[in-house]
Amino acid sequence: MSNYTENHIPDNQNHSWSKILNFVSEDSEVLDIGCSSGGLGELLIKNKSCVVDGVEPDKKDSILASNKLNYVWNSDIETALLNIRKKYDIIIFADVLEHILHPDEVLRAIKRIIKPKGRVVFSVPNMSHVSLRLALLRGDWEYNETGLLDKTHLRYWDLKTIRELFIRSNMNLIKLDTVTYPYTDKLIKDRLKDMGLIATERGLDLLKSPEASAFQIVGYAEFSKVKQKNIKLPETALNKDIEYAIRSYKNRTIDAEKYASSMEKKLNLIINSKSYIFARRLSSIINRFHNIF
Repeated sequence: MSNYTENHIPDNQNHSWSKILNFVSEDSEVLDIGCSSGGLGELLIKNKSCVVDGVEPDKKDSILASNKLNYVWNSDIETALLNIRKKYDIIIFADVLEHILHPDEVLRAIKRIIKPKGRVVFSVPNMSHVSLRLALLRGDWEYNETGLLDKTHLRYWDLKTIRELFIRSNMNLIKLDTVTYPYTDKLIKDRLKDMGLIATERGLDLLKSPEASAFQIVGYAEFSKVKQKNIKLPETALNKDIEYAIRSYKNRTIDAEKYASSMEKKLNLIINSKSYIFARRLSSIINRFHNIF
């Protein structure tokens, strides 16, 4: 069995399966690629009245899944795609794209088995999460059995690279969502303090941004005749940068005014001091002495 055999049905909306369900219409014909033991497909059958087939390379997991789903191919994705003859409304890659050596080739290949208005629904771990940013700052990169640093991952995704993947696959990203796991100000400050660092306002903004708070990226895409050209950050991220720029400008302006005021006071003190008056008189006497000789 795989490390994902015992997936549990989520009881909250901040879970990739809950968000995937939101992207699947009722009565859809679904292909769940990398279906593990069939838990997600079972949920789609129960909650959305879907007909769900699966692809699962792990033999034991595929047997478990075959008891829950309509049909399961026990093979790797590439082989299964050669053998599948029907077309689907929805094809799901739930935490699977990071396990594929050439995901863009696989995404282009599924065009043959997806209906004209079909969706590719996906979830991927976000490698820009605050936990990994802080870990890298400490010099830590430790693989685990599951999670963001699953030792079986072949690809690493963040918002930018997942957009680029679908562009290369001639697909349009229609909707993006995230499973969030944000860090509080205190937790960030404590982690930085352990490394001898101090959290600045800009640093906190970066480590609490939507991109840093996203533990997983979830969304769906559709095949497009027109290839996407521009990769844009979410509006929330742009707003953060604009707010920071305005705040920085104001802070610098205030600092400059304070500095100018301080220097003016110091200059007045110097001008009015006895030593300055004496120095001016002495300079005048020396100049006269030079003029005489």
